[in-house]
Amino acid sequence: MTGSNGHNYIIPIEKKKEMLQCFLAGHGYKRTATITGLRQYQVRYYSRKFRSGDTSWADKPSRSDAL
Repeated sequence: MTGSNGHNYIIPIEKKKEMLQCFLAGHGYKRTATITGLRQYQVRYYSRKFRSGDTSWADKPSRSDAL
């Protein structure tokens, strides 16, 4: 999947699991973005899900991964 500006927004499941490990270690979204090499706004989205108690996203592939 590509955004309107040509950037790829798909996050591999391995990166999602890495994000989850960072959140479980107590890192915030900015530090997690630095560690994983992802953009802060992408990590912030999953950080909000994590804080609400949802960790199911870490095991789910992106839509395009399932194709």
